[in-house]
Amino acid sequence: MSLRGKAAIVGIGEFKPSRYTEGATTLGMLVEVGRQAVADAGLEIGEVDGLITENFAEAPFMAPSSVVEYLGIRAKFAELVDLGGATGAGMAARAAMAIASGLCETVLCVTGTRREARSPSGQRRSASSGYAGRRVDRTPYSEFEAPFGAIGANYGYAMIANRYRHEYGVTPEQLAKIAVAQRYNACHNPDAMFFGQPITVEDVLNSPVIVDPLHMLEIVMPCAGAAALVVTSAKKARRMKRPAAYVLGAGEQTTHRSITYAPSLTHTAIK
Repeated sequence: MSLRGKAAIVGIGEFKPSRYTEGATTLGMLVEVGRQAVADAGLEIGEVDGLITENFAEAPFMAPSSVVEYLGIRAKFAELVDLGGATGAGMAARAAMAIASGLCETVLCVTGTRREARSPSGQRRSASSGYAGRRVDRTPYSEFEAPFGAIGANYGYAMIANRYRHEYGVTPEQLAKIAVAQRYNACHNPDAMFFGQPITVEDVLNSPVIVDPLHMLEIVMPCAGAAALVVTSAKKARRMKRPAAYVLGAGEQTTHRSITYAPSLTHTAIK
């Protein structure tokens, strides 16, 4: 079955990212940003008949049902997606698939992360996301990686960067250009965390090394925020007479959860 042109993104909602979200609940953030997206699409909540979300602190299980209940949606299709950094794209793809297969007509995709500042003792007051808040007992990760300091995402990207340098002879200056280009793009987005703060290759290389060979300015800063998409059928999108982004296709491959189980550090299914 081809997805080409059968569904379209017609509305978005997004919170400006911030370091922390004091006093907010993840469920509250998801509901608010979801309502933003539905309003942006020019729709009513009652027209939404599909919902896709991810796990969050207030709903360790049955997360889609929790969001549906709070928003008052009568969902013909409700799904949980947990693909790490690819979760947002995976949600959009699954929404298009559900619509193309006739399961529903309009899907709301919502995701978000709440993050609290540290208490005076230096401890998080709550762990709503990230490795600290996830149970990883009795997994290969907890037995073969975490005990040796392989915690979080940075060490994995460092392994990839080192292997890439070994195979292709890439220099630190060339790798640093990635962060410089990303910051350049951020400087053109008023809602970006580092809007108006460009950096140079020298800035990157002079920043502290976090996990060799990656420097601080090459590391993603943890932050909080939420975003939502409304995906609907092409037929309904045309009737709405609003700007729409049609889904032309999607593809994915999952091979591992832990970087040490990756078939290759430098080759993926993306070609």
